[in-house]
Amino acid sequence: MTRCGWAVLLLATAAFADATESGLIVIYDNGETEPLAPYLTPFEEAAPKPAAPPAQEDLGAADLEALLPVRTPELTPGPVEHRPWPLSPAATPVRPLFLIGADERSRHWLVRNRDRLKKSGAIGLIVQAESLADLEALANLAGGIPLLPASGTDIARIYGLRHIPVLISRHGIEQ
Repeated sequence: MTRCGWAVLLLATAAFADATESGLIVIYDNGETEPLAPYLTPFEEAAPKPAAPPAQEDLGAADLEALLPVRTPELTPGPVEHRPWPLSPAATPVRPLFLIGADERSRHWLVRNRDRLKKSGAIGLIVQAESLADLEALANLAGGIPLLPASGTDIARIYGLRHIPVLISRHGIEQ
């Protein structure tokens, strides 16, 4: 932008600031102006009415049974070899993320690593669960670690994962 352009912008900003403090300033009026209100009426009529809050029984996505079963066909229980990040640690996830299922291998891994996961502030995705009992059992084993039932398909594809349980952290991908 040229010096002249910056000067015009600065003057316009100053004029706007003065206008907001002292009221409306008419810059140009040719006498043929029309009120804006008639043009806004169609928009006001089409505006959605606020929805009534949902009944206490209808929790939508918060209803865990509505999220079940959770399945990620790309991920099966099995061993995961440690893979360090090819990039610097600064380019990796800030908060560790782990993926587990309701299978025995995932349950044992969760119990074995629970303290380390808590200390690091990890968040867990339950990517394989069939029932509410599966979710409750994993939550009990997690001992307060945040868990969320969700498909791990996209994460599996992005990171080239085939097995769970798996931890994705600044140190790489590991089990």
